[in-house]
Amino acid sequence: MKIAKKYIFMMAPVLVAMMLTGCGGSNGDEPEAPKPTPPVEEKDVNPPFRTDDGEINILFIGNSFTQDATEHLPGMLEASGVKNVHMTRLFHGGYTLPEYLANFNNENICAARNYHPGYTQWNSNESQDDCPAKVLKSREWDIVVLQEHTGRKEGWEWPGTLKDALEGLRKKINDAQPDHKPTIVYLMSQTYSNGSNVLKNSFSDNRTMMFATTCFVAGKVLERTPIDKIVSTGAVLENLRTTSLNIDNGMQLTRDSYHMDYGISRYAAACAVFETVITPTTGKKVADCNYRYAKSSTKNGEYSTPVTDANAPVAQAAAHAAVEKPFEVTALGL
Repeated sequence: MKIAKKYIFMMAPVLVAMMLTGCGGSNGDEPEAPKPTPPVEEKDVNPPFRTDDGEINILFIGNSFTQDATEHLPGMLEASGVKNVHMTRLFHGGYTLPEYLANFNNENICAARNYHPGYTQWNSNESQDDCPAKVLKSREWDIVVLQEHTGRKEGWEWPGTLKDALEGLRKKINDAQPDHKPTIVYLMSQTYSNGSNVLKNSFSDNRTMMFATTCFVAGKVLERTPIDKIVSTGAVLENLRTTSLNIDNGMQLTRDSYHMDYGISRYAAACAVFETVITPTTGKKVADCNYRYAKSSTKNGEYSTPVTDANAPVAQAAAHAAVEKPFEVTALGL
């Protein structure tokens, strides 16, 4: 009996501790309440192209090189029987994307031209009386194409001012329609012809050097930003220059040493835009489009090589090669 009393006396502190802390849990600890799962941060990605049969709204933002790349699109869309695509093109001659960002909310910054089904060309005029922010809010855009000026340092340096401009413009575009973020595409425009002031003064009159420089920057755009789609009209023109269409007139398929020939060069560039953004959304193919362009001119500043049944396949091949290999020159030998 004395031993039992002594044992109980010795165990009393342990029994009290067990009563205070509870029994049956590991080390007497109560199980912790589960911690709430932190919200998954939405990854900043470029949405894929829409592929349904609904209305497709496309916005182009750039300068005269965007004009070069898109001028023939209305006729091509009509000839292809596309009835669900609406397009707006913002143009300011010589403008860069940093300049668009800095003046995005200002009036009289750009000229807005429109295309709607049934048109055969862009409507409106080139008066710079429009505001980018207002045009952005005018529709719910599915695709926005941003073009940098390859004739200025903004298109030659990375990150330079281009990276911040792209991020700023993407934010404005996505904030304007947060529930329907558009697919954003980068347009890499053309390399100037030999003898042009830009090529002589900045690239030792070396076209290969200028092309490589603009390709490096465009590659960084795809690598370092969520933008993952490109239209390389720069590669289109270089590819076209490897063909028999590049006649020896000193223009190298331009009309003034830097803007594209009104006919075949602009058509080839439009084929690349078509294959990149129209084909995935409508299923229509450039090869099935019978659009042609008859204007011919050899006047300096107005060079225009007609688009015919004979040369259209060459332009289409130059465009397709640029879509497949946007940072390479493909010697077509056609």
